[in-house]
Amino acid sequence: MPNFYLIYSVEVLLHEANPNGEVLGQTAFYKLLVELYHRLKIRNIDIKLPYFWYRYGTLLESRSFMAQTGIDLLFFAPYKAHTRIIETVSDYPIPVHEKEIIQNEVRDLLSEYPPSDYLNIHIPSRLLDDNYKRTPLIFGKIFNREFFEYIKTLGINHLAFTGDEYSVIEEYLDTLMKHYPRKEIPELFNEYLKWDDTIRMIFELSDGSYFKMVEDFWFTYCLILRTKYYENIIPEVITKWERDFLDFSLPEYSSRLDSERERILTIYSGCQTNDEEINHIVDKAMLISRNSLINGE
Repeated sequence: MPNFYLIYSVEVLLHEANPNGEVLGQTAFYKLLVELYHRLKIRNIDIKLPYFWYRYGTLLESRSFMAQTGIDLLFFAPYKAHTRIIETVSDYPIPVHEKEIIQNEVRDLLSEYPPSDYLNIHIPSRLLDDNYKRTPLIFGKIFNREFFEYIKTLGINHLAFTGDEYSVIEEYLDTLMKHYPRKEIPELFNEYLKWDDTIRMIFELSDGSYFKMVEDFWFTYCLILRTKYYENIIPEVITKWERDFLDFSLPEYSSRLDSERERILTIYSGCQTNDEEINHIVDKAMLISRNSLINGE
C-alpha cells in the first residue's frame, strides 16, 4: 500500500507554499519537507520521509521515495526546475484529524518565513541555516555554512590575502581540525590530514587553487557522509553508496589530492630556506601543534 501520509504531506506543502503558481525551488521544497517531517513526528505522525545529509544540507532520495509512494520524485520536483504546482490536494485515506494536524503544521512552518525566502529558484540561505540546526556533525556546519561561505566571499581568484584574511582562514582550519569526526567518519581522516596540510600551504602561497581544493574535499566528504546520516532509505541504496565511495570516489580523490599536493610542495619548497635542522624543528613543531588541536588541548 502506498505511503499516503507522505504523498498527502507533499501535496499539502506544495499547495500551501505556492497557491499562486509562482516559482518554488527544489532545494527550498526539500528543506521545508524535512522540517515538516520532524515536526510531524513530534505530533506522532511519521510520514517516513527518505532523506540524507549531502552537499547543501538534507536531500530527498528518489528510489526510496518511489518505493514508498509509487510516484517518481521528479513528478513533484523536476531536476533543475521549480516544483509542481498543486492546485487541489487529493483525498487520501487518512483520518480527518490527522489531515488537520498535517495542514496546521504546514501552515505554522510556512508562517515562520516570508514567501521570498522560498519562492525563488535560488538556494535559500535562511532555510539552509535552519536546516543545519539539525546537522548530525558540527564539523559539517562549520565547514559548509561558515568556512566555505567565508571562502566564497573572498572569490574564486583571490590571490593576495591580507593578514586579517589569513588569520580568519587559519582560525577556521584550526577549528575544523578540532572537530573532525574521527570516530564517525574514519574513512576520510588520513586524506583530511593531507588536505589540511596542503590547503594551509596553498593559502600561505596565495595559490589560485584554494577554492577548488576546498570544494573538492567537501564534495568528497559528503559522499561518505550520506552513507551514515540518513532516514528511511532502502538498504540497497546505502550499500551501493558505500561500495561506490570505497571503490571509486575515495581512490579518485586521493589521486587528485596527491597530485595537487606534489605540485604545491614543489612550489612551497622553492620558497623556503633549505636548512635541514630548521626543517626538522618546524616539522616537529607542526606535529605537536596538530596533535594539540586534535586532542583539544
